[in-house]
Amino acid sequence: MTSYSCYTGNVAKYSYHMISHSICLWHQVRATYKRALLSFHPDRASGSDVRQQVEDEEKFKLVLRMKDKIP
Repeated sequence: MTSYSCYTGNVAKYSYHMISHSICLWHQVRATYKRALLSFHPDRASGSDVRQQVEDEEKFKLVLRMKDKIP
């Protein structure tokens, strides 16, 4: 038979692990989002190829829209 304090201790350890894991994932998502914004930003687009500029601008807009979908 397990005591209640032992049970709550295990839940606390599990909860802490899940929270720290989700925080780590959130930082990874945020860092990836920032990298995507920087790589497709219209100010950083190559000046020579107009087609590439348009594609990068569309990708930039898509990344901006995706931020609203991230919880």
